[in-house]
Amino acid sequence: MARSRALSWGALFSSVVFISACFHATRAAQETAVLDPEEVVQTIRVEVSVGAGDVALNEALALDLGLGFPLRLAPLGQVEGAISPFGVYPRTGAFEVLPGGTVAFEFSVVGDPGLDPLGTSELLAGIQVGDIRKIGFASRGENNWVLGGYRIQINGKTLFEKADVQSSAFEARKSATERLETIATELSVRQQEIADLESLVAADLASDEDRARLESVRAEIAPVVAEQSRLNRQTEGAFPWYQETEFQPPWAIGAPVGTAKVTVVTAPHTGAESRNFVYFQAGGHRYLIGSPSHPLTPNNGPQEFVLDMQQSPLTAGDLRSFGLGMIACELTQGDTADRWHPQRLIFEVDERVIYDSENSPLDAASLAAIRIIPPAHFNSDGDVVTNSPGVRETLLWEAGRGQGLDLINGGTEELPEPGSSDAPAAEPGLGSDSTDIIVDDGWYDPWAPPFPGEEGFGPGWAPGSPWPPGWGPGWGPAWPPGWVPGGGFPGLTWQDLILLGILDELGLLPGWVIPPPIGTPPQIEKVTINNLTNEFDWEVTGDATQIDHFSAELLLMRPDQAIPFATPISSEVVLPATARTISLLDFPPLPIPGTFDDTSKSYVVCRVSMVPTDLAVGVDVAFTSLFPLRTTDPSLNFVVSPTFRFEPLMGMPVNRPVSFGGEPGLSPESVWVTGETDTHSGLVFAGFSPVQHHIALRASGDGDHLTAEVRGEIEGKYRVIAMLGYLGLPDIPSSVVDVTTHCLVYELANPANQTSFMVSTPLTVTPMMGSEPLVPIVIDVDTAVDVGPGAMGIIVSFELDATHVDPLHPPVLTGIRLLQIP
Repeated sequence: MARSRALSWGALFSSVVFISACFHATRAAQETAVLDPEEVVQTIRVEVSVGAGDVALNEALALDLGLGFPLRLAPLGQVEGAISPFGVYPRTGAFEVLPGGTVAFEFSVVGDPGLDPLGTSELLAGIQVGDIRKIGFASRGENNWVLGGYRIQINGKTLFEKADVQSSAFEARKSATERLETIATELSVRQQEIADLESLVAADLASDEDRARLESVRAEIAPVVAEQSRLNRQTEGAFPWYQETEFQPPWAIGAPVGTAKVTVVTAPHTGAESRNFVYFQAGGHRYLIGSPSHPLTPNNGPQEFVLDMQQSPLTAGDLRSFGLGMIACELTQGDTADRWHPQRLIFEVDERVIYDSENSPLDAASLAAIRIIPPAHFNSDGDVVTNSPGVRETLLWEAGRGQGLDLINGGTEELPEPGSSDAPAAEPGLGSDSTDIIVDDGWYDPWAPPFPGEEGFGPGWAPGSPWPPGWGPGWGPAWPPGWVPGGGFPGLTWQDLILLGILDELGLLPGWVIPPPIGTPPQIEKVTINNLTNEFDWEVTGDATQIDHFSAELLLMRPDQAIPFATPISSEVVLPATARTISLLDFPPLPIPGTFDDTSKSYVVCRVSMVPTDLAVGVDVAFTSLFPLRTTDPSLNFVVSPTFRFEPLMGMPVNRPVSFGGEPGLSPESVWVTGETDTHSGLVFAGFSPVQHHIALRASGDGDHLTAEVRGEIEGKYRVIAMLGYLGLPDIPSSVVDVTTHCLVYELANPANQTSFMVSTPLTVTPMMGSEPLVPIVIDVDTAVDVGPGAMGIIVSFELDATHVDPLHPPVLTGIRLLQIP
């Protein structure tokens, strides 16, 4: 089965072009060639030479031209069976470059795909020379190969070359790791100070000096946090370790964009979601917004993405030609591609909305009609399927083009008759062989009927509901009286749409045509607990005037049980619409039943529900977990070590940085603090806090080991506890993991005086049986008995033994914490 690029490329290596061991350039660096910035890029040739020495270049290497996506110099570092990262792949390349050797990688918008069976060259379509802003090389730096020099040619003309670089990715990684350890030490104190000050503010106990100090510390650490994020991404191979300072393109002018954010809404019907790579286009730049690990789905409502202006900057001149496109990954999709149906696109620059598809009747109608598909994908047999867009399918949707619409007669383009050779088929697992399409369920717009297989509501929505949750009148498109929910402009011709545009410019459109801003319906954003006051707080977004009241109750939750929620342990408390907090004292006395052993494996959940004035808006429910704080000292602060140890099945052990800035990309082995965590059992755990952590560990292959650590100081009787699970429901037939937990307690004054404990915890999850409960990890410690009197240090390490690896849904340890044993 040819599922990976490495396997599907094997027969194509007769086209690999090797060139001489040195560049033909006669000087160390060449100024930028005289290129027309408006020239459209057709071909890119990248020549890379490796410096003399003992180490060959055989790791994944990417070229960053500031376009928002990398040029993957593949198949260097290709891992068989792994999901290749987002980016454009070449027509020709090599597996390895020997010391002193040089190799060429060729990219082409048209022609023989060569090593690019999935058509990622579509990312280059329409890019101009003037869109190139920088030159940088990114890799993980896992061995001490040396970048000797390089040359980049656009359409056969040299953009830039440098023959004497002599830079080591390994040394750059070493420096980054050392700096990350320093930063982690620097930030730990400041972040704890911020947490303490925020607690005072939340409890309304902060003085003016406290508030001023909070803002001051936040401002002080902001650049350090940004540096930490950049260095973390650098060590993961997602940010360049080498950037060419001598490359100064003359066309890089114009006011720079400070911040940029994209919001997309996926249409609410079965099959609208996608797990492919989805990107946003602004001019010649493309930014990844959807991926296999973060799919675009209607279940998540509006999904927001902050674009990286540090790595891929935009200027005022780039704010043109907005669009949405798709590239497939190696996941098999059947004979029909995994389509995506976007419903709304919003683009904000410097906190100002500069584009909203709902403000354009043409674009809103076009989005209702089209589906986005990838240029090619792998079917269930691992064969490449090349996709040809139909009348309402497209590889790239662009604003203002009216794709999928009949611009002469009005309405949408009609789908081919069922049974015809060009009729679209249902996506795998959707619909049946029946050609009947249901359009009378009160939600679909008959003007833009669904594709085969899209007849049902999306997951989690009850058929027959007049509106999916959160999508009632007052949010999204504002329907005029008598119009069918679902949008569209039935019967409007191209001339009518032009007239609507003119009226909009003159400010004469009727009120029902202009939709309100996104985010109007009230929603509970999150629920948190204040560890100082034992109060639960929540945030509300949207129009709070639509809230009638809130209700709150306490539940006992055992994540290690197949049915985790027990009977409520408090009666319901009704709160006014203006409420944003509730104290434990507002509930009946809090009984935490059972023995301490039961308590230590339990969570008390505060569930807050919003009851809107209009029940068509839907009811939002949010909750957070309260640990048994009566037996937990909030001052106990487990600190996650800034590095983790990776022991590959074949190879030498190495230490690598832990990501504190959210999940890293689909890199191989990695460890990160997850924040809010959605587990395979369906339980969602609130974000990490000073008294507990959630940590995910992703191995790169079966048989690999990852070891992550947390540290603290204790004195007395304690219990170390965590829950073992998976991030979401794994896709492979059976995911198996074994976590060995080592707990080392040592005397601070004499570390040689120590004792250790160990427990092994296995977990097997089969996708069809996803209700498998989380598994508890419990170790008891008595410092006076086990080591001696006085303060002790404690190191808890979690060693993951990867048996079957699903990189999209790695193991996760939730609620890692210390409990005092009475």
